[in-house]
Amino acid sequence: MLLLLRHLDRDRFDPTLCLFAREGPFLDHVPADIPVVALGKETRWDTPAVLGRLASLIRRTRPDVILSKLVFTNEVTVMANRLSLTRTPLLIVEEAVQSMELPTLNRPKFRRALLRWAYRRATSVVAPSPCVAADLRKEVAVRARRFDVIPNMVELAAIRTAGEERPEHPFSGSDLPLVVTMGRLSPEKGQAEPLQSADLG
Repeated sequence: MLLLLRHLDRDRFDPTLCLFAREGPFLDHVPADIPVVALGKETRWDTPAVLGRLASLIRRTRPDVILSKLVFTNEVTVMANRLSLTRTPLLIVEEAVQSMELPTLNRPKFRRALLRWAYRRATSVVAPSPCVAADLRKEVAVRARRFDVIPNMVELAAIRTAGEERPEHPFSGSDLPLVVTMGRLSPEKGQAEPLQSADLG
């Protein structure tokens, strides 16, 4: 989201960043010209109030388009958009493989039904890869009006700079192959699969 906010053409877009709460390690990196609106969420019990505040914000500001990311945020945003009665175009981005993530959540059947209800009401569901889009269609049975596949943004200059630095790791000097993976240590990220499939004998 930060990359998107940094690189949006200000001659074409006038973005506002809306957060559940004004907190997090990346808050200081939000571009200075971006208004930040916090909805005051502190606990899960604040969700009804957050819905009302977001619906009021949409009704008051009448944005041309809303972009939302991550499943809980997407569900809240779809509900708030409908409460606002504005019919604002809504793009929701899903980056997780939900057929793997849903079973790890409380009340997975309810969450699956809510996800299906919400995503069907978006103008477009955006996935970062064809596999994520296919998982939503087939495994989770999401029927969206439109699916789009848009890869995640990367900052090539920063990657080139990092690539020129010599990494330090505890396996320096070892003749064994070094395998690097990236991702959060949670089941849906599949970090265990390379180890399970590797021939460690």
